[in-house]
This record gives sequence, C-alpha cells and structure tokens, in this order.
Amino acid sequence: MNFTEFSLHEKLQQGIAGAGYVECTPVQEQVLKNSLEGRDLYVQSQTGTGKTAAYLVSIIQQMLSRQDVAGKKALVMVPTRELAVQVQEEAEKLCSATELVCSSFYGGVGYDKQVAALKKGVDIMIGTPGRVIDLHEGGQMDLSSVAFLCIDEADRMFDMGFYPDLRTLIKVLPAAEKRQTMLFSATLNSYVKNLAWEYTRNPAEITIAADNITVDEIDQELLHVSSESKMKLLTGIISSEKPESLIIFCNTKRTCEVVAKRLKINGIQADYIIGDLPQKARLRIMDDFKAGKIKCLVATDVAARGIDVNDLAMVI
Repeated sequence: MNFTEFSLHEKLQQGIAGAGYVECTPVQEQVLKNSLEGRDLYVQSQTGTGKTAAYLVSIIQQMLSRQDVAGKKALVMVPTRELAVQVQEEAEKLCSATELVCSSFYGGVGYDKQVAALKKGVDIMIGTPGRVIDLHEGGQMDLSSVAFLCIDEADRMFDMGFYPDLRTLIKVLPAAEKRQTMLFSATLNSYVKNLAWEYTRNPAEITIAADNITVDEIDQELLHVSSESKMKLLTGIISSEKPESLIIFCNTKRTCEVVAKRLKINGIQADYIIGDLPQKARLRIMDDFKAGKIKCLVATDVAARGIDVNDLAMVI
C-alpha cells in the first residue's frame, strides 16, 4: 500500500516524497489504518521496520487536518539521546513543507539551546525522560497542551530504569481521553503490558512478526570461543575480513574501553561510545565513524540504540 492511498495532507505528502517514501512497510500501513482517527495504539515491532515514520506521519497528519487539536503539541519519549536526535531528523524531513516545529531534548548537553527552542515554540517535542522532567519541573516545558503521546522503545525504557519517570510524566499530561497515546515496543513484557493497560484507552493492538523483517542478504555466524581467546580471534577476523565498517557490542562500559584500546594497539582504527560519554564526544565519534575515519565502533547496546548508519559491513 502506498502513502498516497491515505489521502494525507498535501504538505505532508511533500515531506514524505522528499524523504523518499513511496510504499508503506507493514507497520506503517497498520499504524496509519488504526491511528489517523485518534485511536490509541499498542504496537509490537522491531527496530528497523519503519515505525518512526509510522507514528510521525500519523501525528503530523492529525496536527495538520484536525481542528480539535489545532495548537496542541506532541510528545515523543525515547530512551537515548541518539534516538532523540534521529527522530528529530526524521520529523524535520516530514515537516519540511509545513510550519510545524520539531526539537529534541536530552541530557549530556547544556540547557540554554533547548530552553531557547521552547521559548520560540515547539510543536513536536522529542525527548528522554530525565531531561523532559527537568524542563517541566523548571517551568520551561509546558505539557498541559499535549494531545499526542508516543512512547518509543518502551521495553528499552524499562531496561534502563525509566519506568518511574514515565509514570511521573504521564501523570502531568492531559487525561487519557484528551490525548492519543501510542506505545511501541520490540518485545512484550509485563511492564509494557501494564503501561499499555493503565495509560491507553481501548488501544488497537498491532503485532508485526519478526520474520517479516528478516534480511536474507545478511550472513550470520556463531563462534564458540573461550574468554581468553576472544581478543585474538576478534583481531584475526578484522585483519582477514577487512570490513569497511564494523560495530562491536559489549555487555559493559569497561569492556568497551578495554576492547577499543586493544584494537588500537593492534593497529585497528577504533573508538567507543558508552552512556557516560559527554554528548559532544559521542557526536564527534559518530561523525568520524560515518565518515570512515573510524573503521570500528565499540558500544554497549544501550549506548548504540538509535544509531542510524548506512551500509554497515559487519556486526560482532
């Protein structure tokens, strides 16, 4: 099904065309079919299925076409700074022909630019829970006119301990019947189910099966190796395969630092990102990685969530 079949606002259609979208992915089709009239959603969908564009198109369409939400705002909650930036970039593409303003709010950087953006006026606010709470409690972010709430990667929110923050935020928003709530999660756990049950109104439940997004062109291998042999095998694989770009995932911050350091000692261009890294350093490292100045990026799964890199050659 194509986006043109949904009779979307002309200015939104221009943004969709500019972003290069033509045919809907399964999650985009199902979300738009169920959400454009304001119904709450509970969506199970993996990363990489096009869910970001799905909820953004729905929100933007309603903001442009529904008189009852004129002047209202949208709040998109995400677990990481990188994902906040990525969603903002996507929103700006889709809103490029409209007068809607999008901005992201996250920690690790100063407040001044974010507060200045709020003073000018923001229609679609994308943020991490901690920073949004800080801005709201400081009186800089008004949440009383939020008509659309989207919680993206809800399962990751719980893994990172954001559940209490989410509850705090939702309680200061307009009542459930006065807003549309969309919840997206890669997995179904009890916390996500409870959140959906507690804060949505008769939501449409959408599940996109994982086998719908399997990429046949990816070669996958499992190697059983002892801990003491891992680095030798890792450097051997990189030396023999010579991937143009590589991301290595580690369980802990400390492991990331050690692996990146040992790769550098072995002459491999490498760097790492972890949650504690200052935002400027994270952005610099990501820019260097995308530009090819760094061949190998070492990261924890939490720090890497939301990273958008084209033509990645290898993942370990």
